[in-house]
Amino acid sequence: MKRFLALTVVLTALTGLTIGFAGTERYSSKEVAPVVPECDWSGFYMGLNIGVAALQADILDKDYWNNGATATLEDTNFAGGLQAGYNWQKGSFVFGLEADAEYVNTEKSFVYSDEERYKGKLDFQGSLRARGGVAVDQALIYATAGVALSHGDTQFQEFGEGEVGHQEVARQDEWQAGFVAGVGVEYKFNCRWSARMEALWSHYPESSSNVEPYSTQTPSSPYNFAFQNDIYNVRLGVNYMFGGGH
Repeated sequence: MKRFLALTVVLTALTGLTIGFAGTERYSSKEVAPVVPECDWSGFYMGLNIGVAALQADILDKDYWNNGATATLEDTNFAGGLQAGYNWQKGSFVFGLEADAEYVNTEKSFVYSDEERYKGKLDFQGSLRARGGVAVDQALIYATAGVALSHGDTQFQEFGEGEVGHQEVARQDEWQAGFVAGVGVEYKFNCRWSARMEALWSHYPESSSNVEPYSTQTPSSPYNFAFQNDIYNVRLGVNYMFGGGH
């Protein structure tokens, strides 16, 4: 009888342990692994861009130095630079601010009647823009607009034989502020790296300058020239995100 009681106690204890282990195992099998949040577009980023820039420079002869015509100079060349910005995401909508600066290798000139040179040149462009778009899976489709700043040397120059030792020049403002707008698409490879393609149009307002005709005899009134530049950019870029991202 004592042996039976002892055996009963042992079996009861073993059964309890078995149930305990079985219960723990069943609980473990029902545990759900933590969900890793998907990457989003929120946070600070920096990157590089490379592409082409097309300059269209218009020089208008307003006071009929020649015939009152507009000379249009066009050049397409290499452009490359840096960008940095910050994004906020709410649902599928993404908003942000971005600043960029790039070297623009555009310059075009021609000589008219062997005495007059027209030149269009832009060598730097930067901007501060707002961005807004929609995130679709890993892609961001966006529009952007803001203020632009450029440096250039678009000019008209008279250098005929009678101008030895004296050159008559009218040129645009060296630094100009303008407007920029465009569209783009950016693809996120992971929570840190993304690549983009975008197209931008930058418009700079008209500026004017006078040519003071050179004469050893009777002084004459100055002739006014107007200058206006547009830049069209298509570029590829890559970004690295520092904060946020998920």
